[in-house]
Amino acid sequence: MKVTVRTIQVDLSNRPMLAEIPVDNIKLIDNCIMSIDGSTTNTGIAIMRVKDNAVMYSISAKRDKDDETAVHYKIKLKKLIEKLLNNNLKYINSVVYEEPIIQHVTAIAGLMMLRTSVEEVLIENDWKHIEYAEVPNMSWKRWFLQPDKIPNGTQAQKKAVYDRLITYLPIMSPVTQDECDAICMGTYVLNTLKTHGMDISSVKANKKVKPFNFEVRFMGGDSDDCLEDLFELYTGPQKILENGLSMVELGRREKFEQCVYNTIGSEDKVGIIKFESQRHGNVVLQYKIGALAAQYEYIYAIVWRTHRK
Repeated sequence: MKVTVRTIQVDLSNRPMLAEIPVDNIKLIDNCIMSIDGSTTNTGIAIMRVKDNAVMYSISAKRDKDDETAVHYKIKLKKLIEKLLNNNLKYINSVVYEEPIIQHVTAIAGLMMLRTSVEEVLIENDWKHIEYAEVPNMSWKRWFLQPDKIPNGTQAQKKAVYDRLITYLPIMSPVTQDECDAICMGTYVLNTLKTHGMDISSVKANKKVKPFNFEVRFMGGDSDDCLEDLFELYTGPQKILENGLSMVELGRREKFEQCVYNTIGSEDKVGIIKFESQRHGNVVLQYKIGALAAQYEYIYAIVWRTHRK
């Protein structure tokens, strides 16, 4: 994994410049958030100052596809995140991660594996003071690109986001697309947090939504390794996969349909709902999935809207 760290400095003529520095030189003296945009080939990490939204450090963690499997990449990425947090524990209290975007079915397993990296680091180190949230990608794009509408297609969206960032910060033109997305999402998160009293839940898709019709397919499994196979059951439009994916566990007393509404919310995206096969007997009976419940430890439901605007 190749790690590139960039920060804004001044040259001998006192003009701002984007300089590359070693990871060990990342030292914070003010409260910051960490914003992460992960993919199976490169992960962008932005460390941004809370008081003025300044980009303190922009980091690219590029996978060596010739020598690193997806598992190797995740392990190294976790170590990098752990190092960044451990060296600056006093000043990073919030970490946000963009919900996965599924462009290719073959990347699902890797994306879902990377998705848990931050939570695992926080749990393994018992860093309970650091808050974590996943951010719906359409939410931050909608905010960052306003008053323009989000263009159709992932590539068009990437270009629009990059062009808008460079309009605001031309000095950041050398950064990768993943770094760009991390910076723009971080800007959205900081503005949202300040509007809502620094409540981390405000960056999630928490708006109340009216019930809607949805498609659902079920699959059994004993671990999350089966998720790639789950998407073979998906028959919705490809473009919805590019809008983002939310994965949640069904609460013991939570109603399945309400969980679907809360997970998808007002967005047009895909949701995955996981629950223990020996619980939620009403769901098993309603959807006639007793055979799955009898054979597997967990049931996974993939859901998406039946109709869209």
